[in-house]
Amino acid sequence: MPDINCGRYHGFSGEKRIFETLSAFFSAGRFPHAVLFCGGNEIGRKTLADDLAQILICKKRNGFNACKECNSCIKMEKRIHPDIIYVKELSGSGKYKVEILREEIRRGSYLPNDGELRIYIFADVDTMSEICQNTLLKFIEEPKSFNRFIFTAESDRAVLPTILSRVVSIRSDELGDDNVSEETSESQNLVLEIAEQAVRALSERDEYMLTVALSRVKTREIMLSMLTLLPEKIRNSIFYKNNVLFKDFNLEKLIKIFKKLEVYIKEQDFNPNLTLISAAYSAGIFEEVQD
Repeated sequence: MPDINCGRYHGFSGEKRIFETLSAFFSAGRFPHAVLFCGGNEIGRKTLADDLAQILICKKRNGFNACKECNSCIKMEKRIHPDIIYVKELSGSGKYKVEILREEIRRGSYLPNDGELRIYIFADVDTMSEICQNTLLKFIEEPKSFNRFIFTAESDRAVLPTILSRVVSIRSDELGDDNVSEETSESQNLVLEIAEQAVRALSERDEYMLTVALSRVKTREIMLSMLTLLPEKIRNSIFYKNNVLFKDFNLEKLIKIFKKLEVYIKEQDFNPNLTLISAAYSAGIFEEVQD
């Protein structure tokens, strides 16, 4: 893997590993048209969005590194590049508006002004109304080859499943911090292991394997973390390995799975029996996997 030098080094937790993940997509020729930076702090998320936009727009890119010297990089630094659009700022009110989104959809059908790509940055997409999100969906579900989308969100819980199914999520808090406690690190590793086992079970349509994976959940916090992480792992597996894991799953089936998980996340405050809900969740999720 090439050296990663995003050029800002703001001390954001997991920054290097975030860009190593993105670089792996890029090197494999599988870079997604839409990326969501989720979790962490607001400044960190937005800085990562700027870093990625600059890498993608750079005309003298070295591997997955921006040169910082070309005309595109300089314009990006000054925030005057005509092909990098900060959509939330267009309204002047700090809020997304349907009419502005529709206008950007119309303009997005035209070729970029100054290069091969146009990049749309949607900051705080989790604050966008459902009407705006549905309007945005029409923009990203069948993107032009020259359009790229970068989203940031404090949490993806307020983002529609239909949008999440079309983006690759990069969780800054999931990628961790070198200073976390040993107990926290073990808990994070367990959540990742369970989520990965569940993804494999779903892709292989193996209900027993899914039941075994969920039976490893011993606390409500781990259950919530796993349920929140699972849709992201499913989405990302579609981009890795040329979609080997979910090659037989159509978009409608994946969205049904995401919606079921969303329901289970909202139920966490109401059902105290982890053993019972683990079994029920396994059966319920597997219902959506069946043809």
